[in-house]
Amino acid sequence: MHNQQKDYEERSNRYICIDGMGISMIGKTFEKKTFERAIILLSLAVAYRIQIEKLMNMLSDCQPNKKELENLVHNALLFNAQCYFRHPVKMENSELPLIWDAIIDRLRIENFNKELIEQTQVLYRIISDMECDKENKRWQWIGFALGLISALQILTLFSEETRSNWWHTFYNLLMG
Repeated sequence: MHNQQKDYEERSNRYICIDGMGISMIGKTFEKKTFERAIILLSLAVAYRIQIEKLMNMLSDCQPNKKELENLVHNALLFNAQCYFRHPVKMENSELPLIWDAIIDRLRIENFNKELIEQTQVLYRIISDMECDKENKRWQWIGFALGLISALQILTLFSEETRSNWWHTFYNLLMG
């Protein structure tokens, strides 16, 4: 890290700088516990970002296969519901939430997470539309079959000569 003095933010009795490469703390008094927690938070943020990027890549590489799409959407939403938290650890002092906010801001975790959710919503709509189209086609075929059966039943009400004439006319229409 090649940080300059202007990159550091003053926090109580220390200065802190968080960038894409890591975290740096400078101060006259050193509170080891806070620094260790900051490193853990940085590690967690990196893990979040890696997992979110992995899920986003899997979603974008996914073929339009209903089962595969459903599994990926399920996994992305499950990760988001069970693993991703805005403030993931108990933060007893006021400095750790500020450090966490700076870390996720610099690593753009919230933006990546928002994009993941948007992608899963789009894929969910695609899956729903695919299912709806299949259902509509199924009902169209059922409607066509019922119409054909009804037409055949109506034909049985006519005389043999009328049915024969109708069949020849229909056959000639089909054969052009």
